Amino acid sequence: MFKRVGQFVGKHPKKWLALWILILIGSFLVSPKLHDRLAIGGSENQKTESTEARAYIQEHYDGLYKFRALVIVSNPSMDVDDPAFKDAVTRIETEAKRIGEVERIISPFNADRPQLLDAANHRAFMYLDMNQNAVQYVGKLRSKIEELKDPLQGFQVLVSGGPGVSYDVNQTSASNVATVEKIGLPIVFILLLVVFRSVIAALLPLLMGIFSILVSMAVIYFVSLNVQLSTLLNNIVTMLGLGVAIDYALFITQRFREEMRKHGDKHVAIAMAVSTSGKSVFFAGMTVAISLISLISANTLITRSVAIGGFVVVLVSLFASLTLLPAVLVLLGKNIDFLRIPFAPKTVGNNRIAGFLIQRFLKYPIMFLLIGLLLASAFLPFVKDIQVHSSVVAYQELPDGSDSKEGMKAVVDHFGVGELFPIQVVLQSPDRNVYSAESLSEIDRLTQKIKEVAHVSRVVSLTTLSPQTADPAAYAAIYQNRDSLPAAMKSQLKNLVGKDMHSTVLQVISANDPNSDESRAIVKELRQRILPEANLSFIGKVTGDTAVGVDVEERITSSIPMILGIVVGLTFLLLFSAFRSIILPLKAILLNGLVTASSLGFLVYMFQEAHLHGTTPMPLDINTPVILFTLLFGLSVDYEVILVSRMKEMYDSNKNIRTSITDGFISTVGMINGAASIMIVVFTVFYFADFQIIRQLGVGLAFAILVDVLLVRTLLVPTTMFLLGPLNWWLPNQRRRQKKSKELIAHELK
Repeated sequence: MFKRVGQFVGKHPKKWLALWILILIGSFLVSPKLHDRLAIGGSENQKTESTEARAYIQEHYDGLYKFRALVIVSNPSMDVDDPAFKDAVTRIETEAKRIGEVERIISPFNADRPQLLDAANHRAFMYLDMNQNAVQYVGKLRSKIEELKDPLQGFQVLVSGGPGVSYDVNQTSASNVATVEKIGLPIVFILLLVVFRSVIAALLPLLMGIFSILVSMAVIYFVSLNVQLSTLLNNIVTMLGLGVAIDYALFITQRFREEMRKHGDKHVAIAMAVSTSGKSVFFAGMTVAISLISLISANTLITRSVAIGGFVVVLVSLFASLTLLPAVLVLLGKNIDFLRIPFAPKTVGNNRIAGFLIQRFLKYPIMFLLIGLLLASAFLPFVKDIQVHSSVVAYQELPDGSDSKEGMKAVVDHFGVGELFPIQVVLQSPDRNVYSAESLSEIDRLTQKIKEVAHVSRVVSLTTLSPQTADPAAYAAIYQNRDSLPAAMKSQLKNLVGKDMHSTVLQVISANDPNSDESRAIVKELRQRILPEANLSFIGKVTGDTAVGVDVEERITSSIPMILGIVVGLTFLLLFSAFRSIILPLKAILLNGLVTASSLGFLVYMFQEAHLHGTTPMPLDINTPVILFTLLFGLSVDYEVILVSRMKEMYDSNKNIRTSITDGFISTVGMINGAASIMIVVFTVFYFADFQIIRQLGVGLAFAILVDVLLVRTLLVPTTMFLLGPLNWWLPNQRRRQKKSKELIAHELK
């Protein structure tokens, strides 16, 4: 089949090139639109207790809008009661209204909110509440504030809150991609020059990577119209696009050059390249794609985005490698080696060194097998200490100095982290009014129980709003005349009571960070003990950022068996189809598992225990282990398929296991080392990303590829295959099938 694909593309290269030019033009027009459709967070479109309760609050509570931006105005040389300070805040408020889209503005000077003034630090806080276009609004407001820098001279104005964080995460994500391209692409091009010794040949894989990213972004844009995706998708698509697409193009291009030297006919060369390396690339790519799509089962924003983004970019890379690249190679023909580096050798890698090494390995296979296993297992002991959590406060991932991060720091400093990210208990009743004496008695009883929970700082509920009142019956009397209540108390009631008065929210303030184990323990205590034992006539649900994080962790953890089953099962089936062997897929799965576990141990040592420069001790992101597992299982198969397929070619022709392993190793070692070097560079550059999960994935993948190419493909694969001998290609009832095949051939000859 693959040979026919190569022949078909080789006969019509200009048509395929024209098709791709049209695709690329369309992608140039569409892909920039994706940026504005990506989101932060991780809870959307999940049916969990926390997200259902949060959706209920947004729909039924007048005082709670979908988005709240925060504006922090400060002037260290001016008191907050200075008229000039008030004028500056009022000017910003006026401009915020002119932009539109804001449904409510709360500032210390237009509402009875003295808590919005921080006299000690000479700053004021302003809330901008809205239900749509919040992220785009931040960009407009910041531009307007920049225009006012002369009237606001001496003032620092920060736009933060959820919308501000989302805006800066988007900008940082784009900046990370630009940094990777700026640092990584030149190094990758140099490595390709080392591999190919030709400028034209080196440019082709690089262009395939860039084209694959561009087309993938366009395809994903249409997916994003119906599915919410994370802003981190930009980093994942770039990481995989540069790594995978370049590797696939490298393998096919190098095989084409070999066949051109052998046959001199570009049509024969492309047919052979696609039927051999193209076939290997297809099986390797499908393994990566299927491994990644298994992440859909977790259905968090990040795992869903990695699954869809990775799946699309791998498939686009495959399609480009099997159609666009062969068309260009046929059109170039012998010119593939144009602009050759002077004095460069014609072969890739040093065959003499590779031959010496493989001969030594096969002379003492058991010794080198044990050495390889020992070295590959160096970081395995650290896996038992792994800690994971779901980061629920996105601003902490941003680089220092960004507006939204500095703004959130100011808010946390003034109001307290627990006040800003409360745990919320939603009580719902189909028929009971929360202002009734019976309801208030139950609410007060629950409030007192929650106050006794460890690490709870305080609880805000319908029976805590008045410091002078403690009796639920007294509160019932107060709420009978709600129209006469002070404005501040009325405003609080809008946040605590639903529009139909059949539900209420208890704000549970933790004494610790929302990401902390103590805050998570509060959520679990509320769900597992407090609410079940409270004997309420209400339906109780726990939400808030901490609760969302707990639910994300539980969802990912519960999906791990399914992800493992899908990845391992389908990897086995694909490798079985590629090798027609039971043993080789099992061996590949075991070795990939070893590399994955070792990489997790490496991340525990470097990130969790903070032995890597620029890190602080903290648990790994909950998404990192599952994403790393799916990526590594797919990416490691690349080299497995390329190496073992070449050995199988040799074995089919000479039936000598030592010769086939030796020749297969020598003929692919330079190409695999070059491809691995490119992947290592691409992944390592993501260490400079500003998001913890991206840094962890980049460093983890780079280490895994290094272990894979230096130990697994160099030591473990050749030595195990040599020790297994003909068992490598064993199939049940193989002799019976061979006998039957010979009988059929003999019958046909008669």
